[in-house]
Amino acid sequence: LKPVAHKICLVGDMGKGSAEQAVVQRSLVEEKCHEIYFLGDIIYPDGLTSPKDPSLESRFFRYYLQLTTQDHRPQLHIVLGNHDYHGDPEVW
Repeated sequence: LKPVAHKICLVGDMGKGSAEQAVVQRSLVEEKCHEIYFLGDIIYPDGLTSPKDPSLESRFFRYYLQLTTQDHRPQLHIVLGNHDYHGDPEVW
């Protein structure tokens, strides 16, 4: 197979802190995406209330921070969804 020149990965509805979210995270690491788009509902059920909201660590960084520290560092893009706007969207 010929290598892919530029791989874009799309993920949405992922902010529950679930076992399935960990599977998606491992898949994103293995895929070696050049860009990853997080397509909304990043923090369930009510978004973030502040930059120190513990949900940011437990439902996002816990899974996706590793993507920024691996040898192959994809560009990360965040699109807020309706659940993310329940809190304070300015946090992002």
